[in-house]
Amino acid sequence: MALNLITNPETTPTATSDWTSLVTRSGIHLIGHGSGPGVFALTNFDTGSSVPAVAQGSIVEIGGSLYQADSDTALTFDTGLTDGLCYIKLVPGVSTATPTLTSDTFPDYDAEKGGYYDGDDRFIPVVMTRGSSGSTYTYKGEYLDRNRTTIRYTDGAMYIGSGAEINGSLTVNSGASIDGAVAINGNLSGVDALSMDGALSGVSSLSMSGALSGASSLTTSGNITSTGGGIRSNSGFYSYSSGAVGPSYHPSGTSTGGGYIKWSVYSGTLDSSGRAILSVGVDESYHYGMSGMYGISGLPFQAKIPDSDIYSTGSSVTISLGSAYTGQTYRVIVFHK
Repeated sequence: MALNLITNPETTPTATSDWTSLVTRSGIHLIGHGSGPGVFALTNFDTGSSVPAVAQGSIVEIGGSLYQADSDTALTFDTGLTDGLCYIKLVPGVSTATPTLTSDTFPDYDAEKGGYYDGDDRFIPVVMTRGSSGSTYTYKGEYLDRNRTTIRYTDGAMYIGSGAEINGSLTVNSGASIDGAVAINGNLSGVDALSMDGALSGVSSLSMSGALSGASSLTTSGNITSTGGGIRSNSGFYSYSSGAVGPSYHPSGTSTGGGYIKWSVYSGTLDSSGRAILSVGVDESYHYGMSGMYGISGLPFQAKIPDSDIYSTGSSVTISLGSAYTGQTYRVIVFHK
């Protein structure tokens, strides 16, 4: 059970074995891993949590030499292998190569050698997570680009590390994790869960049954529909409508005559009379509540503005603390339709 070296024929083939080697190598060059459609495969990789093995018949090129597995070949555990992310490296020898599971740092792509190399050892572009001191191997996936920014996991999930632009609709039937921005010029639907560290923009509509988390911003020209999960953002969730002073929120079951509940946030400094007039833009009959704080002795926002000193007048909200509070800072939030 080994990855056996496929020997080169003599420069001038004379023996039958030379011709056999020539034919074997010629065929492998057409189908071998790194030279054409890959025939390198792992057992226990697409399903289950067992440790993989190199599948019988797999072919791989390492530093210009070709090796083929004569049977399913178990992985050797590298010195220092620990729980967490781990990789498969192929360590070449005189007549065989040893497939090794390692916690070593995954190397950069070597364009000259045409693969991921750490010295003479070639890394296969797959990743998995080792757990329970080697009892489980989960989150098995394959790197899809040379910079290893995208991983396709065997359960159908996709990890994208540098953002994506999609000129059409995106349907996700499982989870996705993205460490960059995503621009979608169509619909985003079918999301079970989407976790990302960048902006999501250009979406004409968003329909999901799970959670959207980690997005630095979300820009959509249509509706956002969540049928059982939530929407979470590291930097806040905003939905602006035409003429709105601030962001809006429309909770289910709220009766506001078909309108939206909005909130506007204001901050500034009280005038010489200890007053400030805040333009809300809608009549006081649509105001639902207000609250604020003000500074004391130059320290900002140390006390709540008394309810009697903040009130609606027409389409504005007035703060009136008196001349003793001239120049004090304030911060106010107003809820309105």
